[in-house]
Amino acid sequence: YPEGWHSRHYLPHAEYRRLQFVTYRLFDSLPAEVVLRWKNELRITEATAPDSPEAAELRRRIDRFEDAGHGSCFLRDPRIAALVRDNLLHFDGERYRLLDWCIMPNHVHVLVEVAEGQTLSGILHSWRSWTAHEANKLLGRTGPFWQSEYFDRFIRDAEHLRKTIAYIDGNPSKAGLRDWPWTACPGGAGPGGAGDPPAEKTSRRTSAGEPPAPPGNKPLFDGPRHILVPHINPYLLPAPDIFVESRRAALSAPRPLVFGSMPNDGGHLSDWSPERRADLLARHPQAAPLFRRITGSHEYINGIERWCLWLKDASPALLRTIPPVVEAIEAVRAQRLASKRDATRRLADTPSLFGEIRQPESGDFIAIPKVSSERRRYIPMGFLSADIIASDLIFLIPSATLYHFGILTSNVHMSWMRAVAGRLKSDYRYSANIVYNNFPWPGGAGGPPAEIATRISTTARAILDARAAHPDSTLADLYDPLTMPPDLLRAHQTNDRAVMAAYGFDVKMTESDCVAELFKLYQRLATGA
Repeated sequence: YPEGWHSRHYLPHAEYRRLQFVTYRLFDSLPAEVVLRWKNELRITEATAPDSPEAAELRRRIDRFEDAGHGSCFLRDPRIAALVRDNLLHFDGERYRLLDWCIMPNHVHVLVEVAEGQTLSGILHSWRSWTAHEANKLLGRTGPFWQSEYFDRFIRDAEHLRKTIAYIDGNPSKAGLRDWPWTACPGGAGPGGAGDPPAEKTSRRTSAGEPPAPPGNKPLFDGPRHILVPHINPYLLPAPDIFVESRRAALSAPRPLVFGSMPNDGGHLSDWSPERRADLLARHPQAAPLFRRITGSHEYINGIERWCLWLKDASPALLRTIPPVVEAIEAVRAQRLASKRDATRRLADTPSLFGEIRQPESGDFIAIPKVSSERRRYIPMGFLSADIIASDLIFLIPSATLYHFGILTSNVHMSWMRAVAGRLKSDYRYSANIVYNNFPWPGGAGGPPAEIATRISTTARAILDARAAHPDSTLADLYDPLTMPPDLLRAHQTNDRAVMAAYGFDVKMTESDCVAELFKLYQRLATGA
């Protein structure tokens, strides 16, 4: 089996994959002898790969058998189905995140993202052990309730995710169950909706006593609130299928976003700890002007001190008086010459310089970390002096103003970022070509009226002042949702309201509503309408 898979009985299991499709069954829904007969017919052994045609055919046969309604079908009983549903939802958002689910008469389908530190087997145990005990009490019976074996499969890519959601949502209607309420999408996929992805956290789409959604409509959740919409696009919005495309030039941003400087040096120039720098300066104090602070995403957010040798315009005569610096330059040259890339080998001609230099010569610039934790409501961005080198793990906006900072650190921009940004593991990965260059600014490139820009500049300054009131705290401390200071939170909320007013947005609108409006603005900008 591939790495991370193991086998119990007749189906393989992936224990540590984060996003998985899981099916577990009532004890009598699928007799073991039936599965054994099919395995023999298909010649499935322990060595059979999970993605093989034989394994796929086994799953198809199991699906058809289950949908025929074999066994006791205890889950037709609304009391038992509600028990299973409430158990699924109990730890949603804590131990796992439910993306979709469906409780059939004799089995349960779940699309689940396993949280860090949790295991799929542990989650399945919590789902099945308690419900088995309580269901048997309600039914006045004893003995096994769930089958010991379960099926799971990790999600490979976006297309696999789409098909899995379509399968789960369409399972009731495929099995002939009309207006079936025990799903995350009541009534099945609905006419024309079989391929539409559900909204995030649509696992909370139904509760006891709620009528199923009208045919063709899907519930879209934003926290505890939900609305019924005819269509949910790939960005989990009640909007047409608009796709944000990668673009090199910004649609409406008043300043360009550029990458920081890329060392391409094996760390010989760019990775000096305070201790290593101090040791060199103790022996060669004349090297002090050659060092500059450098920061990437991790250092910037966590307040970590790191130094680099910034030798642009450095005197060759000075460099030759400092042997450790000469050794570092020689090591960079050797590292670049050893590369298989022609472009990197050409950089060996200038071994004393970073591979790509985009550092502003003077003034302050806005620094945006490329990667930030999904736990943070706001990406911790801010102003840095040109004296501090931004590595290629930082985006920067030269000659930026407080107004620009206020827009970018607002909940409006953060909502856009959460909708369209990529992910590194589960962390947000900010980008120039997708997030920044497509973001619709208020008033376009010309900006809003002067009084609105002035107000946003004032609220943006208040955010920086609130940070400055906690000089012993790093950005990681300040933007941890558990430790964020109240004065900083209030400053952000005031800025949020000012930015929403610049767009003409109602301050009571949800994040989904906000992003839907931004997509309309984006579409107009992208099409020139």
